[in-house]
Amino acid sequence: MKKKLKIWDTPWHSAHSHDMIMALKPIADFDLLINYTRRWDDKNRPLPKNVSWVTHYEKGKYDLAILHIDQQCSNPNLNKSILTKHMKQAIREVDPDIPIIFINHGTPVYPEMYPDGAKEDGFRSKQLRYEILNIIKP
Repeated sequence: MKKKLKIWDTPWHSAHSHDMIMALKPIADFDLLINYTRRWDDKNRPLPKNVSWVTHYEKGKYDLAILHIDQQCSNPNLNKSILTKHMKQAIREVDPDIPIIFINHGTPVYPEMYPDGAKEDGFRSKQLRYEILNIIKP
């Protein structure tokens, strides 16, 4: 039997995290950053058995790290981009070679903040795209 992947993750909504964890259950075990979420919704999505809670990232323990973003990360008043950038930098300082995967849970829903995206075929903002790419850039 092949060794399972060991994934370090910053949990997002428990429904999203649960579905991803369950889909990868045969091939991966997860360590979730315990102080990154308000709670895990056990009532609706029991915590999978291939999950452990951890307090920090440890070098050499993981095959990859996952960070989550959404459109709110582009709102400077919420400081979510600062937190995401800090988490990425903290991982890179400890383990510069670990692959980091960003999962974007959001869609650009702030047309009032990004008027350059008000188009007939949907909202597409170059400014928002730039800001999201600035968060995840290497």
